Amino acid sequence: CKNFGCNKKYCERTNFDGECRHHTKPPVFHETAKYWSCCPHKKAYDWESFMEIKGCAHGKHSDIKP
Repeated sequence: CKNFGCNKKYCERTNFDGECRHHTKPPVFHETAKYWSCCPHKKAYDWESFMEIKGCAHGKHSDIKP
């Protein structure tokens, strides 16, 4: 899936609405802070913590870049 923050593999046959938890806007990397532009209040300072920030939107998985 190419939705921001998802990166999961999926099968179109089982791709129902709500299966994908993702972010609606791209990531921001500013100095040492990392965050999603749709969730500026959830900042991380290392890669692992950044990747653990849960998506703020639900929908279908997509193979099209947002």
